[in-house]
Amino acid sequence: MTIHVLTYHSHNVDGTAYAGNDHVAFAEDLEVIRRAGAEVVPLDELAARIAARDRSAARCVGLSFDDGPVFDVHDFVHPRFGPQRGFLNIMRDFRARHGGRALPRLHATSFVIASPQARACMQAELPEYPGEWLSDAWWVEAMDSGLMGIGNHSWDHVHHAVPETAIGNPSTRSKAPKGRSARPRISSGRGPGRRPRYSHSPSAT
Repeated sequence: MTIHVLTYHSHNVDGTAYAGNDHVAFAEDLEVIRRAGAEVVPLDELAARIAARDRSAARCVGLSFDDGPVFDVHDFVHPRFGPQRGFLNIMRDFRARHGGRALPRLHATSFVIASPQARACMQAELPEYPGEWLSDAWWVEAMDSGLMGIGNHSWDHVHHAVPETAIGNPSTRSKAPKGRSARPRISSGRGPGRRPRYSHSPSAT
């Protein structure tokens, strides 16, 4: 049984076309999913259907966002490619355009990095994006939207920019904000024509 999970990176902006800009790709993919008559469901529900060997899972699509930039939620201005719509607002735009009957279970999970130290180191690698764009300040806002959940993308991403002290930290699991539960992890695939560019800044002309 083939399961479809589409993964996006909101810091992946290397142009204004589908292949190089995950904001463009995400908006277009939602329309493709709608036209195909597929069903978007939260990842925890998709995982439960898979575990139960429910063949309806093959008609479902899961949506996930990697690494946890604030751009998953908020619009921003890219230094080269201009205004970019945040992923959450892209989902809201879709809902406003088509109403609640199109993809009625529309939901995505943002998999965030738990370690504040790791996030700060990784953030410093892309100075093009100003401010605390890998902070946790938006996590509760995302969950309160009803369109997004927060999952654990590891303690520190085992990223080359992170000092060994962070990689060796005994804490290996993130905690959801008080009173809320993090969604389970699930293996995911990337959409065609896109690849993560975490450690690469947008190419210069």
